[in-house]
Amino acid sequence: MIAPTPKPSRPRIAVLGAGFQGVCVALELARRGCHVDLYDAADRPITRAGLVNEGKIHLGFVYANDDSRRTADRMIEGALAFGDLITRWCGADALDDALSSPFLYGVHRDTMVDAAGVERHFAHVADRVRGRRYLGGILDAPYRRLGARETAAAFEGGAVTDAFRTGERSVHVGRLAERLRAALEAEPRIAVLPGSRILAAEADGRGVALSIRASGNGAEDGAGPVRRERYPQVVNCLWEDRRRIDRSVGLPAEAPCLYRFKIGVTLDLARPLPDLPSATLMLGRFGDSVSFGGTSLFLSWYPACMIGRSRDLAPPDWEAALDDATRERVAAATLDALGGLLPALRALDPRDIRHRRVAGGVIVAQGDTDIDDPDSGLHRRFEIGVRSQGGYHTVETGKYTTAPLFAVQAADRVTGGG
Repeated sequence: MIAPTPKPSRPRIAVLGAGFQGVCVALELARRGCHVDLYDAADRPITRAGLVNEGKIHLGFVYANDDSRRTADRMIEGALAFGDLITRWCGADALDDALSSPFLYGVHRDTMVDAAGVERHFAHVADRVRGRRYLGGILDAPYRRLGARETAAAFEGGAVTDAFRTGERSVHVGRLAERLRAALEAEPRIAVLPGSRILAAEADGRGVALSIRASGNGAEDGAGPVRRERYPQVVNCLWEDRRRIDRSVGLPAEAPCLYRFKIGVTLDLARPLPDLPSATLMLGRFGDSVSFGGTSLFLSWYPACMIGRSRDLAPPDWEAALDDATRERVAAATLDALGGLLPALRALDPRDIRHRRVAGGVIVAQGDTDIDDPDSGLHRRFEIGVRSQGGYHTVETGKYTTAPLFAVQAADRVTGGG
């Protein structure tokens, strides 16, 4: 009996950037039988922006300043896919210990959109998500407006005029990163190539050639050797360096981009703060608190935490310049500002803080003015996703929420939907 001829394996695919987006793309490609080389300049996957954000899986509530509702609709699409895709790659229990308490939204007295406008926007979101599956549960009641007494109990000082309780949640980005790294290690089709800085990409009829330099040991100053690797297809999931590589391959420019460097304060507590809500103040330069069982907190206050902005093709390395004095100043200002709004946070005893992390990450978004401008492009996040030119694909993630969805869409481009 003649044995059947084995089907040829798919050629290797290069994925640039082992942040949250790149890891999701690599896992989806491997699931479809592709062999993947996953490049990153860091020494391990998911080390920068993917570890320093509130992890909110946006249902679009915060985008009330986009009257078209297109940003909310885009976020909803990503949010409703998020949980199922993460569990597909990381196992059914991947989010079991990673979800925050549901979010409160407080309308600040200096908001860009008043409470009536906010509620009209929330009603649109509710119509889109009611009864849908989200992070493993069903959204039966997407939001509820709080009464005056409930609002005063959650927020004090008179700065918050109205409040809404929603079904929206965050994921603990650190815990999820651990599960994703474990999934990478367990996947034989993925080769993680740390310490690899992508210098350029060149496309021709034979595929895409990458110029790669080993990072570290002086290589970032141009001292390391450069090697070239050719692939039939490349997926660019780099974060702040993505546009520079897109330009090197000749991809047409996107809309203007604003890079912002934002610090977050993460606290692990010995004793929980059970009354501290996950809360977002809207709509303007305010902040968030995120509570994971009251024992792990993420805090951010925009006026203190936003410490760098750039419109250059590639932004500076703000993280390398972040010193201890700045970390202390930002942490103190954040706790002071949020403590004046959230009474439960004032109950925090500094002696109960087992570990504190004050770190920054780059936010990449189309726009050329900051969020205090009502006309800023930062209030409209719908022109994001995957673009392709031949065998070269680039992913503008936009928000953490949409990364898994875009991973599937990028894999569709690579495999023809297979």
